[in-house]
Amino acid sequence: MSGSDASESDVSNRIRVNLDGLNMDGIEVGELCDSDDSERRAKLRALELIKGAHKAQYEKIYEYLLEVRTQNEGTTTICYLDNRLFQRMYAYLQACKDGYRAGCMRIVGLDGCFLKGHYGGYLLATVGIDANNGIYLTYAAVESENQASWLWLLELLAIDLKIVTSYQISFVGFLIKELKDLLCKAARASTTRDFEDAMDELKKTNQHAYDWLKEKNPTHWSRSHFSIRSYSDMLVNNLFESFNKMILEAKGKPILTMMETIRTNIMLLIIKKKEEADKWKGMLCLKIKKKLDVNIKDSLR
Repeated sequence: MSGSDASESDVSNRIRVNLDGLNMDGIEVGELCDSDDSERRAKLRALELIKGAHKAQYEKIYEYLLEVRTQNEGTTTICYLDNRLFQRMYAYLQACKDGYRAGCMRIVGLDGCFLKGHYGGYLLATVGIDANNGIYLTYAAVESENQASWLWLLELLAIDLKIVTSYQISFVGFLIKELKDLLCKAARASTTRDFEDAMDELKKTNQHAYDWLKEKNPTHWSRSHFSIRSYSDMLVNNLFESFNKMILEAKGKPILTMMETIRTNIMLLIIKKKEEADKWKGMLCLKIKKKLDVNIKDSLR
């Protein structure tokens, strides 16, 4: 059978899909096509049959966002257009708002990743942690990671969380690679003396980096100057590990399939955390209790 004789049903019938996502190696179209180009087109068409055409999903964004708001009362969803072309989309589920306000520390992590779909783009996210390291977050699909897209997301977040001043919350982002060790040393310093020693070392190493960092208020980035409202042993973005695993299967899918996959995973995570919390005995969260038990054991040695 030639490539032109292969029907869409023939191709789709030869697709094997697992629960973790589409397995490209499972698309057996080679025997249906005479050329590499025909095989490539057949695979692309097969992907559209399973996941939906990327382009067509952009036409349904408003319908999707309306449905999310209808089924999740209090949820914020926003679509931003530039000259009638899709630019950005923001979602913050009401359950995540409630969880953050009820028990999260006043620390918000900032993260993002490239989208692998046909039209590319970038996924931005803010992540918060509660006493048991549960995460509650907002996420947005944007054109790229830049100052404008981050400001857009953070302004919406400030409205949703009713943040009036930057002193109410601490933001944590990825550390730069250059001079990483010295910057981390200053950021992790527990006392002002340790902080000053780390800054002096940075000054000897790179005057320009020292001058730039000196202009930044240490209350925003160094543990030695943190407010008691945001004390935490979490200074690096290890809280994003769970989030990155959660979005791994989603970031290559069409825009709405991606957003819905993330939304579903977040809701499943919230349910899982609730079921775990229902089993707690006592006033302490399980992870905190385990840490205390270890500290008590170590103190008795």
